[in-house]
Amino acid sequence: MITPQDIVNLLRLRLPAVTSLFGTNLVIESASLSGTEVEIEVTGHGLTVGTKLIVQGGIFHNPITTFDVMANGFTRITTNVPHDVIKPSQADDIDKIVIELQGAPWNGEHTIADVTSKDTIDILTPIGVTVSPVATGRIIEPRTRGIQGTHEITDVPGVDEIIFDVGPVGLELPQGVVTDLFISLGQRVLGATSLTRADDLYTNQLPDEPYLFVMMADAIMSKDRTTHHDGTGDFANQNLQKMTLLQNFDTLVIIPTASTDSSGFEAQNLAYNEIYTALMQVLLGETLPDVTTAINSVIISNGHGPVRELNSAYYSHTYSWQLPSTVTRDTGGNFQESVVLQKIQAQWNINGDTEANLQSTNLLPG
Repeated sequence: MITPQDIVNLLRLRLPAVTSLFGTNLVIESASLSGTEVEIEVTGHGLTVGTKLIVQGGIFHNPITTFDVMANGFTRITTNVPHDVIKPSQADDIDKIVIELQGAPWNGEHTIADVTSKDTIDILTPIGVTVSPVATGRIIEPRTRGIQGTHEITDVPGVDEIIFDVGPVGLELPQGVVTDLFISLGQRVLGATSLTRADDLYTNQLPDEPYLFVMMADAIMSKDRTTHHDGTGDFANQNLQKMTLLQNFDTLVIIPTASTDSSGFEAQNLAYNEIYTALMQVLLGETLPDVTTAINSVIISNGHGPVRELNSAYYSHTYSWQLPSTVTRDTGGNFQESVVLQKIQAQWNINGDTEANLQSTNLLPG
């Protein structure tokens, strides 16, 4: 089951990479990984040891150790550090890699043909190439999962440098330069149980800054077989013995309307444009695992729109979302520790012919 804190944590972590409206991102001049420590250059940061950082993103340079031009039209690249590339199999999978510092005709984008191991990638061999080159280049590789999260500053070498430690995971990442890193000191994302409570919280915060509130709504039983979140009105006739609950929740955005925006139109335009896009990027399709059933579900949008004015000093806009959660008999009243094996009855049919059945009974003694 998803909790309000799960959603708040997710938004605080992911929003810095898509918008700076709900927090201030550090302006990073450069970043590099050495061992498990990331050193970043931020001019005049004014930060101290122990300050918490919300980190997102990260593109690494993974050195290439060998090229092997093969007879099948592919070239196998071996990387210095285990990569995070997969063989593309769906429309939205990344199907190209970028090579740098190798010279013509290797520099630039290359189509991924196969991924045979965590150390090798097969690409289409450039036209006319028959000899394997000496490896001097590197692949440019996104690794958002390797470094994202909340980290504390462990050292401040100077007025323009800070260091934080990413722990053991850092040793599995390509060392050296890191680009496209987003770091925030905090996000104005809070939880509230109602519009009124969110309104009260907002009026007690610093003025002239947009805030985002997470509010949980009803969880309903899914009985609709025509939507993206199909469900049943009873335990399904399968081994899982499951039902599907649809957990609804809202994200409320409150945007101040200064004297130059007395109509609220600029704030509304922001809600329908940049904020809507950012929330869709963070939440839509996000997979949240259910540890009780080992079933993953994804968040979908339930629409959005303006809230009738609570205060003329700001504009409020809600975005509705839905996430299914699975309930099984084991999470209900049936807590049998074990079941005595008695009989198994199985039935098959030949080539789809329901009149030609094969039947087996008493496969196990009981």
